[in-house]
Amino acid sequence: MTMPEETWPTYAKIFCTEDYDSLGWGDYYRQYKKLKEVGLMEEEIPEVREQRYNELRRKWGENYSDEELNHLEDLYRGLLNTQNISGALQID
Repeated sequence: MTMPEETWPTYAKIFCTEDYDSLGWGDYYRQYKKLKEVGLMEEEIPEVREQRYNELRRKWGENYSDEELNHLEDLYRGLLNTQNISGALQID
């Protein structure tokens, strides 16, 4: 998935466009912190969201909607967190 150190440069690049000229960096940073606190960074930044869903499609296949991909990934992570899965054979 997207690494946190990749999120801020993407976020900053988007908001450097002229659509956002009236905002200052303080506004950007406050919004960034809010999104980060509630865990919505990957969903709110279009480039990051697109990258995330591309990665999920490579992992799960092209035939799923974004909602279904989220569900599959949540289910998979839940299994890894709650079951005694410790090796590559068990993951498969």
